[in-house]
Amino acid sequence: MSKTNHAFAQPLPTNPTRELVNASDLLLEARLIASFIHSIGLGPAGHGIELNEDQTSGFCYVMRDMMDRIQKADELMGSALGSLRDSREGE
Repeated sequence: MSKTNHAFAQPLPTNPTRELVNASDLLLEARLIASFIHSIGLGPAGHGIELNEDQTSGFCYVMRDMMDRIQKADELMGSALGSLRDSREGE
């Protein structure tokens, strides 16, 4: 996903290093969220977790946020790899 400089309507060059660092940050955040959610369920064997309506809604919101972080990280990595591939072809 390239950004556009609206003044000249040309794509701005991407910075693969920055995109990979941002992707890494997003994946770390998603892993920490998943780790927290996993820890909630680490009770005694056979005991379930019961959520009320508000808690279920919050859980779904958190899971959607985590999925969005992973998707954005995937897009950043794809863009960075594309930029690196383009720069190698230009050599």
